[in-house]
Amino acid sequence: MPAFYMERDYVPEKLRIYAEQAPNGGDCEIDIRDDGTTILSSRGRRPESTTATRLTGTAKTTAVLPKGANLEEDADDFLTTDSTIAAGSVLTCHEIDLNGAKNVTVQLELDSADDEDEETDL
Repeated sequence: MPAFYMERDYVPEKLRIYAEQAPNGGDCEIDIRDDGTTILSSRGRRPESTTATRLTGTAKTTAVLPKGANLEEDADDFLTTDSTIAAGSVLTCHEIDLNGAKNVTVQLELDSADDEDEETDL
C-alpha cells in the first residue's frame, strides 16, 4: 500500500486508473484515503457497462476500472468535490478488489490549496 505524506494543503483534482492487464473477473476497485478516511464520494454498484457514469444501487466509496478496460480517465467522477487534504496528513492507496487486473497504476492530481499555480501528481 503506497503512502504519501502531505507537506501542505491540497485539493484533489483528477483521478486516473490504468492496468497493463484489464480486470476480467469484474471491475477493479481502488480507494484513496486521507488519514484512513476515503476521499471518494459514495456511488452505487456499476451495471454491466464500460463507462464511468454515476451509478445506482448499493453505495460504495471506491473508484473503478471497468471489467475489460485498461484505462479509466474519468475516475475523478468519484472524487468528493469539497475535500481538502490537510498538511501533515498521510494519503494511502488501497486495492479493494483487482478482479484479475495486473500492474495497476493509480494517478491522483492535486492542486496546492496554498499556491494556485502549483499542481502535484502522486
